[in-house]
Amino acid sequence: MVQLPGGGFPSGLAGGWAVTLNGAPVFYVINAHGPYVPDAAAESRKFTDPRQREAFSNHRAWVSVDVVGGQPDGSIRTIVLGALGVIAASLMDRETSLVYSTWRDEAMVPGPGLSERLTRWMETPAE
Repeated sequence: MVQLPGGGFPSGLAGGWAVTLNGAPVFYVINAHGPYVPDAAAESRKFTDPRQREAFSNHRAWVSVDVVGGQPDGSIRTIVLGALGVIAASLMDRETSLVYSTWRDEAMVPGPGLSERLTRWMETPAE
């Protein structure tokens, strides 16, 4: 678990873990109790879909699935991003209100086929 200088954890951080594989970026999962941003209502205005806007505005906790260092390069990008999609899909439950990709600046509202849509989404390069 990452600690801040002087001890302690980031505000709202409930837990997390990282996975390292030989030759691959470091994968990490963070579980936080609290909004993703200080003013979720204001930040939610960037979503054009009213369902996404409402979900972001009202969220009270979040889980992050990511890799250290941003999008991976070259031939492993599709594999790594596909794996992120699989991990994220496996962590979703009935309480999941929104799936948001900061690097794509896109969101999805849960519904039928979300796991499959998420995996395809992660495998498709961001524009």
